[in-house]
Amino acid sequence: MRRTPLLLAAVSVLSAANPFQPVISPNGVVNGASYLSAPFQNYGIARGSLFVVFGSALGPVDLLQATSFPLPTSEGLGGTRVLISIGGYNAPCPMVYTSLTQVAAIMPSGAPEGDGSLVVTYQNAASASAPIHIVRSAFGIFTRNQAGSGPAIAQNFVSQTSTPLNSLIASATVGQTVILWGTGLGPVNGDETAGPLPGALPYLDSLYVGGVTANVRYAGRSGCCAGVDEIIFDVPAGVSGCYVPVAAVTGAAVSNFGTIAVVPVRNGV
Repeated sequence: MRRTPLLLAAVSVLSAANPFQPVISPNGVVNGASYLSAPFQNYGIARGSLFVVFGSALGPVDLLQATSFPLPTSEGLGGTRVLISIGGYNAPCPMVYTSLTQVAAIMPSGAPEGDGSLVVTYQNAASASAPIHIVRSAFGIFTRNQAGSGPAIAQNFVSQTSTPLNSLIASATVGQTVILWGTGLGPVNGDETAGPLPGALPYLDSLYVGGVTANVRYAGRSGCCAGVDEIIFDVPAGVSGCYVPVAAVTGAAVSNFGTIAVVPVRNGV
């Protein structure tokens, strides 16, 4: 009989531990393209950008993606909601996809800049809050390994109907126009949940290709996807190689480094 209180206490502790409660991983809130996290000096989740939260029990076992507009916000996606709080500002984030260990959402363009907190709820169970640093702009380059390094998601502009993915077998040439994909250029005006809001944004300071400043033709929101940006630039003279580094500067933030393949001439011409 003396063991009964101890047994009941143990049962109580086990009952209190909910294996289905969402847990956000340490430094688990990252830019959706670069995957830069809080330990990096240039970390920040840009207003209007796509961001990713890593953890456990964040959503359903099988990935569920928003397939139509408007994007879900307060009602959540598949039982998952992402909520931010900064100062007196509290808002749900438009959801892009959800899964057991990873969710993606868009930081509202109207969110204030500064330090705040983020909570993920799934099936009405809430995670502990995680710190989040919100900035005006912090560009991240999408890469083919989906981890923020190596060959960038970039397309060689040949014509309006021909924009092959840049690769070792489809290299860009010096002077050719290239389309670079990423997220985090900065906030936009309009309803982000209703669909893409294409248009130039004034926040890109410079783009470096092989350490040389490139001529930028367009930097702004893409017309394909909510929260996704594109930078259209000309490959500068004097750079070539299989893995030419590309990086963008927005304010004080330097993006991750992606690479593109560049040849100085095509077919010996």
